[in-house]
Amino acid sequence: MMCGACAKGLAFAKSLGVPATVVADAGHANGRRMRDYGGFGDAKSTKNALLIETGQHFSKKSEHVALDIAARFLVATETVTGADVSRFLSREQPVAQHCLQVTDPVIANSMDFSFTDDFRGLERIAHAGTVIARDAEREILTPYDNCVLIQPSLRHLGQGVTVVRLAKALDL
Repeated sequence: MMCGACAKGLAFAKSLGVPATVVADAGHANGRRMRDYGGFGDAKSTKNALLIETGQHFSKKSEHVALDIAARFLVATETVTGADVSRFLSREQPVAQHCLQVTDPVIANSMDFSFTDDFRGLERIAHAGTVIARDAEREILTPYDNCVLIQPSLRHLGQGVTVVRLAKALDL
């Protein structure tokens, strides 16, 4: 789940109890999200929004994740009771949530960009200074210990495109 950069988004994500991973970020130039506009991105506004990644669009599991989080949203906003939406709520006990604060985007400067491993996302790189990618002659290094990779992808590779975001773990 992406909760935005405001504390209210993180608190709202915590109130839902799922998913296990919550990413706090200010968005990025390659893809502003609805929750980045207007009152949603204003800490003083009561408007609040979250973005949930449910999985592959064609996956049956994605449907269950979407229905579960929508039901939790309706309960958290006191629109309905849990009993009203119980058939949509997952029967699995939620695991403890953890939050990741995005600190740095990694933006490709060339089409000669490659990762050093088959990163899929949420990998925790133990040591600062670890090479995680190369952009032509430039090495991309982790800036701190326990750096977490958020959504590494070369699917839309191009100059100026964000290919991964780097994050630190926060306590919820």
